[in-house]
Amino acid sequence: MGRGIRYLCGGILGLLTEAYRYENAVRSDLLGMGRSLDDVWSGRLSWRDLKAYLVSPPMGSCLAVARGSWSPNEHMQSLIVHLLRVLSWQTAGDKRVDPPEYMPVTNLIRPPENDTDSATPYGEGTSIDEMRRILNLPEDIDG
Repeated sequence: MGRGIRYLCGGILGLLTEAYRYENAVRSDLLGMGRSLDDVWSGRLSWRDLKAYLVSPPMGSCLAVARGSWSPNEHMQSLIVHLLRVLSWQTAGDKRVDPPEYMPVTNLIRPPENDTDSATPYGEGTSIDEMRRILNLPEDIDG
């Protein structure tokens, strides 16, 4: 069926299985496009169009986020955290320490998926102390 469809059953059954696995995300994206999942049954949305959407959802769409891919904002946030780690390393002055490797900070941006379907895809904020630890910054001595 394609790399986006994860089930072994093919044809319409495979499309429906995938569409209903992420039903809320698919419905939300289709409504934003002026369509509905119910349009497949009425013929206003073809099975081929549904398959194309399920196999290659737009970046940042509800379906892409539900499947675990990052939005452009999340990529940018991860890059900013990495650049802050590099800046912290450069200003530390200890040349014996290797520069930090790029480490995607998925758990800071979005918590790992769990079995429950939550209405908000983003996690809690990170405390200042936790961010200092991640960036390897000195502790706040002012209190």
